[in-house]
Amino acid sequence: MTQAVPDDAIIPLGNQTALRSLHCSGWDEVSLMFNTEADAKAFQQTVVAKAATDSGAFVTSTDRSCNGREKTSLLLRRVNKVSLSGFPAQEIVTLDTSPARYNEVIKDGNISYSSSAEHPLHLCLGVNVGDATSCDTASRALPVYSHEELSVTCDNCFVGFAADVFANFHFQHFTMLTLVAGFKNLRAVGALELDMNINKENSFLGVDKDLWHAGGEDHPLIDFHIGLIPFVIHFDAKLHLLADMQCNAAAAAKAGVSMEHVIGDNYLTWDPKHLWGHVHGTPTTTFTPIASGSADFDCTGSLSLLPTLDMHMSQILTSSMALTSKVTIEVKGDQKGIQICETASYDSEISSSAQLHMAFNHVKADWGPRTWGLSKGDSKTHCEGNATLLV
Repeated sequence: MTQAVPDDAIIPLGNQTALRSLHCSGWDEVSLMFNTEADAKAFQQTVVAKAATDSGAFVTSTDRSCNGREKTSLLLRRVNKVSLSGFPAQEIVTLDTSPARYNEVIKDGNISYSSSAEHPLHLCLGVNVGDATSCDTASRALPVYSHEELSVTCDNCFVGFAADVFANFHFQHFTMLTLVAGFKNLRAVGALELDMNINKENSFLGVDKDLWHAGGEDHPLIDFHIGLIPFVIHFDAKLHLLADMQCNAAAAAKAGVSMEHVIGDNYLTWDPKHLWGHVHGTPTTTFTPIASGSADFDCTGSLSLLPTLDMHMSQILTSSMALTSKVTIEVKGDQKGIQICETASYDSEISSSAQLHMAFNHVKADWGPRTWGLSKGDSKTHCEGNATLLV
């Protein structure tokens, strides 16, 4: 890889002479306190001199406030302005910074990351997932709604995305020449199981809320350096619930579905001639109704669990995937009033989008959202024989 700037234009912070402390405030500011005014002025002059060159000045840091976790130097910042402050001695150097674009520091070359025998990258990208090895269990119950007439908890709500993550970026003359990045061997396993306690006849449950959120740039999943230039992959994930249920009897039950989506490939390509491309498999879905509880239970409606997964590859690419499964459900006792039975069907779709964060000669850098992977499942009925008949 050919850097567009010399190594000495990139300043790793933390080992400067007589440095007492440093702190980052978002992307915008880095504050460094030195033991003496002379040390602070010496560092200020060094940075000012680098910033005045054609290459400019860039900084990285292992400080937790700059990255969210220690010893990574993940975030590359351009220095825009340097100032000196403090009283009575001017011992503080403040750097006004902004996110550096990779086409500012890379002229030509490749950044590649893929699975190998030495470095397997079949990862579990869990949305409320407990066991990252199996990627098929919930971490914890999620509260949904609580009122004297009815209370609902999502006892078993999660989606585990298991996939091989890869990326290949080819730079030429300060711009992106080709891009291929995303997932292979993608599989999503999840469940939507509500624990419902209905205390009043003819109750209505209407829910539209975020249940869970995790990730962010302070929780990088993959990070490494190419020379002094950092590269990182991090994810944002969230889980949203939609519920529209009419319940006719006062009773308690657990109801929902478990699902498995075998998706296969789901990755993006880009080049100046063809622009965006999307390579994906044809998903296959299996689902199983889940029901247990009182045979007096009687609820009908729809449930939707919407996991979204955003993948951020440094300041180069962000890609997003949303999996929406809407389940139509009826849960009630059988004709004999002994078993509780659930009849369920589903409609499912996947949505993908992406955004490039580099200059591309006025080429539109956004793609999507595009909907694909549509599937539906006919009604299935499951009855639980150990139902408890309320007297």
